[in-house]
Amino acid sequence: MSPWLMLAQNTDLQGYRLSAAGWTVMLLSVGFVTLLLAWCIWKVLATPGETGKLHAQADIDPHDADK
Repeated sequence: MSPWLMLAQNTDLQGYRLSAAGWTVMLLSVGFVTLLLAWCIWKVLATPGETGKLHAQADIDPHDADK
């Protein structure tokens, strides 16, 4: 039997409680990351004209290749 499986079976998490400060920090951090993800997705999808700034590898001109 795997040591990790034995540890998971023997762990008693029933007695542990999260304090009010722990809940506050957890909810603020999860909320912040969720809002940041939503803002990034909205920014990518809602900004008009951004597709003109996308370039393929063939569009890039390495100036040192001419030498």
